[in-house]
Amino acid sequence: MSLAYYIHVVGAAAYLLLALVLLRRAAGAGAARLIVAACVLMASWMLAVALRDIVIVNQTPLALASARLLLLADPIAAVLASVFWILFLARLLLYAAGTGASPGGVRLAVIAGLVLAVLAVAGLLGEAYLPEPSAAALRLVRFSGAVGLALVGLVLVENLVRDTGADRFWLVKFLGLGLGGFFAYDFYIYAEALLFRQVNRQLLDGRGVVALMIVPLLAVALRRNVVWTQSISASRRLVFHSATVVGGGLYLLLMGAAGYYIRYFGGDWGELLQVAFFFAALIMLVTVVSSGKIRAHAKVFIAKNLFAYKYDYREEWLRFIKTVALEESGANLGERVVRAIANILDCPGGGLWQWDDGAQAYALSAQWNYGRIEGHEPIEGARVAFLAQRNWIVSLAELQADPARHPGLDLPAWLNGEPAAWLLLPLHHNERLLGFLLLQRPRAARQLNWEDFDLLRTVGRQAASYLGEQAAVRALADARQVEIFNRRFAFVIHDIKTMISQLSLLLSNADRHGDNPEFQRDLILSVRDSVDSMNRLLAQINAERKKDRSATTIDLVPLARELMAKRAAIRPVPVLRAEAENLPLVADEGLLKAILGHLVQNAAEAAGPEGQVQVVLRRADGMAIIEVEDNGPGMDANFIREQLFRPGNSTKEAGYGIGAYQCRELVRELKGNLTVMSVPGQGTTMRASFPQAGEALAPAVQAVTP
Repeated sequence: MSLAYYIHVVGAAAYLLLALVLLRRAAGAGAARLIVAACVLMASWMLAVALRDIVIVNQTPLALASARLLLLADPIAAVLASVFWILFLARLLLYAAGTGASPGGVRLAVIAGLVLAVLAVAGLLGEAYLPEPSAAALRLVRFSGAVGLALVGLVLVENLVRDTGADRFWLVKFLGLGLGGFFAYDFYIYAEALLFRQVNRQLLDGRGVVALMIVPLLAVALRRNVVWTQSISASRRLVFHSATVVGGGLYLLLMGAAGYYIRYFGGDWGELLQVAFFFAALIMLVTVVSSGKIRAHAKVFIAKNLFAYKYDYREEWLRFIKTVALEESGANLGERVVRAIANILDCPGGGLWQWDDGAQAYALSAQWNYGRIEGHEPIEGARVAFLAQRNWIVSLAELQADPARHPGLDLPAWLNGEPAAWLLLPLHHNERLLGFLLLQRPRAARQLNWEDFDLLRTVGRQAASYLGEQAAVRALADARQVEIFNRRFAFVIHDIKTMISQLSLLLSNADRHGDNPEFQRDLILSVRDSVDSMNRLLAQINAERKKDRSATTIDLVPLARELMAKRAAIRPVPVLRAEAENLPLVADEGLLKAILGHLVQNAAEAAGPEGQVQVVLRRADGMAIIEVEDNGPGMDANFIREQLFRPGNSTKEAGYGIGAYQCRELVRELKGNLTVMSVPGQGTTMRASFPQAGEALAPAVQAVTP
């Protein structure tokens, strides 16, 4: 194929793409409809030229007949395209602000253009179907009509550029260059044809080059003049996929031409080299199309250059709702929220920080494609106060580059080693900071503007409402589980009272029948049965909380030694390692024993009779710390975050699921904090931290085994 063939194919694709950008809702926008029609006709003309070259190569009668039809379709489509460009220019002159064109003169120019277009088409049809010399005369009519049509277009372009004020000249500059150059080239072609009685074939092929070159000028003009197409909104998905298809087609055309020349100049190896080249080109195309980074760059480019707004809000909102509501994906709500908001900016991952009662800070509650990030933000911190009061979206890159941009705000220490961290988005619910999102840098670099911030604030509030409602539902569910447990405990108390009554009756009868051997045997059996019943009840109940607490200064080390000694006959035997001789606490002794006993019992059950349990006592930063370690099966992060401290959730068949929850509440009652460190398959460490009483003593390492 000739070079002109490829130029016309590329030009047809370019005008179709331009039409697709504008083609969705043209109702009420006359200028927009005229632009779309003109672009479609330009594409039709250039496609007809390309098809004509193909069928001429094939010398069959059918192909020659098709070529005859295309010889007519080619110039007719070109004439109609010129007509619609003239109508578009006339509409701008009549209705656009800032032009002083005479309405009567513009309408007269349009009428003249329509008459000349009819003459050009009539001359073309007569030239094709009438014999000489009539065909020669009509050929001159056709050339005259084409010259006059180009002249009308030039006059309208000149009036539009001249009558537009200097302050608005930049709006029409590229439109004038594009259409003015197109009409000027037409005038030159057909003026020469009128002079020499025939069209210069090379100049006619060059018309395709001119038409292709003005596409960027038209695109810039349409981008600057949103009002011309304000009623048209193209589907971004349609434009993106259309651009992908068109770009892929152009790529394959270019590769086909390159493959042809490789085969032609490759000699004996030409065919093999052509096959290898085609396969490599196809692999490269698939790789590029499937690349997330390249797709992100393409979306940013299309949004910047082909749309008045960066987002298709309907599509973004539907995608956001679908992602958040997709429970069957297996991800929890927090992870779905992170993913939904990250997808808006093409971010590859992110994390969600929410308020954690245990840590008394904002801690990571969910992440998507970001890994585990250890970082807490205390409620008294300046960063939390900033996000809560100002509700600003913070760019971490801008914060590092210009700290004065956000006075009083600095980068968290736990983010210093996170080069991918990009954006902090606060989540407000009922005027309260529920948490914040940390997003990774997007795949394609982008500058955020008011449109990004407005959209992020809107979806952030919507996401916060979902998370807030979930937290309220969970709190209600937890309260119901506690209520259920209280009812169960009431039943246990009732059973204990029944057994006490039975034992009291036995004691009262002992005064009268104590010497009777049969009574003695019944008494022993009844007491044994009562003890067994109470043991069964106590096995189902965790450490009982007393109503009245008496806080005193207690040394944690001897208390722990005493408890470990009592468990010496129970396997696994816990090992105590005290890293200080004294660890004084101000606490209730019974409460502290219940906490330590519960932690050791849980660790022993997790490790099993053949496992290992170690209790470590130490001090750090003014806190007395109890660490109970086991080598049991461990727990994953999701179970710890979602299930461990929720009442009613238990991994034991006979458990009430209240143990960990109750233990944490007991620790909090002593102004302490309970944290869990666990790795599946490697065991668990439960750490209880309490404020230490008095001055800290010098640490001394001591291993104690009961």
